[in-house]
Amino acid sequence: MLITKIKGLANRVRYRLIRESKLIRKKAIDAGVASRIIPGHTGYQKFIIMGMPRSGSNFLASSLRSGKNIIAFGELFNEKSHQRRDIQWDTPGYRTTEKALRLRDADPVGFLESMVFNRRPVGIEALGFKLFYHHADENWAPVWPYLKEQDLKVLHLKRKNYLKVHLSMSVARRTREFLSQSSKPRQLAIHLDYDECLQWFEMTRAWDTEFNTCFKDNLVIHYDDLVIDHARCMREIQEYLNVRISETSSPLTKQARLPLENAILNFDQLKRQFAGSEWAEFFEPEDIS
Repeated sequence: MLITKIKGLANRVRYRLIRESKLIRKKAIDAGVASRIIPGHTGYQKFIIMGMPRSGSNFLASSLRSGKNIIAFGELFNEKSHQRRDIQWDTPGYRTTEKALRLRDADPVGFLESMVFNRRPVGIEALGFKLFYHHADENWAPVWPYLKEQDLKVLHLKRKNYLKVHLSMSVARRTREFLSQSSKPRQLAIHLDYDECLQWFEMTRAWDTEFNTCFKDNLVIHYDDLVIDHARCMREIQEYLNVRISETSSPLTKQARLPLENAILNFDQLKRQFAGSEWAEFFEPEDIS
């Protein structure tokens, strides 16, 4: 028991030292680039990962940042982070500061220009962040018009089966587990309400339709394809971003492994209720779960 505790403490200290060293290195590089001592540029390709929650955005972002030439931030304009007073950088070497919070809240466009799309080391070829359909809706309304005026590429991430998205979101909210690096399948099965499913289907379809034409330049990526043929999809994405092609990987694993009929306790009932509707296809067997 004592040996286990010592090992645990040693691992935590090691992790903290690694994290601190990355922060120090990043600050030194940023200062050097800003002062032009280290060569920097703003000519990298700007992009966003656009879509719905629980559609593989963390999997995609972590895959992009597994190389050294792409920076992929997290949900910089998530309304919940406004309430929590934090910034979801999701990238080693970045921390929430009061200066960044004040600027993001008072001047989101200024925040993007000075802290996101600012000068970067010459090795960076693309830089972007996650922006879901419902993000930057109230507190940061100028964000969307600003992005539409940029030379921006959009990775439009979708999931074909809306029911799986709703199930994944419902389970994540219940378990409070939104990421997984474990190979152990999640076994939780839950009951889904018909009206909530219908509302989710209709809302998601409306958002899909609206945002299909929101930007002139976008690449549609289906989560299902990203899981089945990750290497091919990532190569296509890198070609679209016009960056050097490299092998990518992600430490994240698929959380849900149960078939829909086992993961949803009232699956048969819902299937009957949606039979004959435009949503009936979501209850049919698929190649992957």
